[in-house]
Amino acid sequence: MTSAIRPSETARHTAGTGRAACHHGEILQGCFLDDRRRPVHALVTLPMNGPGSTAGFTHRPGSPPDEVTVMPGNRTKARTAAVLTVRECAARRGSDPCGGELTLTGDLPVGLGMGSSTSDVIATVRAVADSWGLRLPPETVARIAVRAEGPATR
Repeated sequence: MTSAIRPSETARHTAGTGRAACHHGEILQGCFLDDRRRPVHALVTLPMNGPGSTAGFTHRPGSPPDEVTVMPGNRTKARTAAVLTVRECAARRGSDPCGGELTLTGDLPVGLGMGSSTSDVIATVRAVADSWGLRLPPETVARIAVRAEGPATR
C-alpha cells in the first residue's frame, strides 16, 4: 500500500500535527506462534475514547535527520518515532531528511499504564507525516511504533 498524498499538496509542509488516544493498558502481550508455528509478537489493548496525546512537528531544514528536539525532553520513545518517521517520509518523497522540533501535550499523566507513551508515539508519527504532506498506511505506522516502543520480545 502506498501513502496517500493529499491532492492539494505537491511539496512537503514545514509543520504538522497529529493526535492519538490512550488505552486501558496491555491486556495481553507476548510472543505467540502463528498458524505456521512461527513466532509473532502481539499486543492486545482496549482503546479509550477521549484522553490522549497531541504532537506538533516542525522541520529544521539543513539539520541531520536524527537531530530532533523534543518537549518535554523525557519523551525518548516519541523522539525515536520522529527520527524513524522523518526517514520514512523523506524516502517516500524522494527528498533529503532533516531534523526538527517535536512538541507533545497530553490529557493523561505519564506512568499510569494507560498507553501514554504509545499515544505519544502514534501522535508523533502522524505529526511528522503530516509535516511532509503524507498520511502513512496503518501498517507503516504500526511498524514504526513497534520499533520506537521496543515491545517485550519474550
